[in-house]
Amino acid sequence: MIERIQELKDQFGAITGTGYTPPNGYLTEFQAREWLSAGFTLDDLRILVRHRRKVTEEPFLSNMLKWSFLIGRLDRFSEDLAQAKAAFRNHRAKPTNKEKILSCTGRTSAVEKPARTAGQVMSEAGLAAFEELKKLRQQLEKS
Repeated sequence: MIERIQELKDQFGAITGTGYTPPNGYLTEFQAREWLSAGFTLDDLRILVRHRRKVTEEPFLSNMLKWSFLIGRLDRFSEDLAQAKAAFRNHRAKPTNKEKILSCTGRTSAVEKPARTAGQVMSEAGLAAFEELKKLRQQLEKS
């Protein structure tokens, strides 16, 4: 357990991005022991920190990443972790600009036909133009 407590204290600054290492002391050791005994892991801490970075405004973020706010309050940590996991589970990616435009015009983003080469497009366009030219010539010859 002592090694796990030391690992938590050593990793805390890296995970939160603060570089802070909690001081050695009875309260810090007690909080770390309780936190680890509750079954939380460093991955849980990473999830919550990532979530807090997304939802917390900058002036309040430094307070929300303190040892006392994260490790020192087990009931808050478990509640916030559950919210963070739910938020990541329910996360829907924002549509790209292409998807927005396609949806406005009633199309899907799925490719229905394979892309044509420039030569194919030109030959089809050229063929249609040639047919129109033949019709025009026939009309002129009749008149």
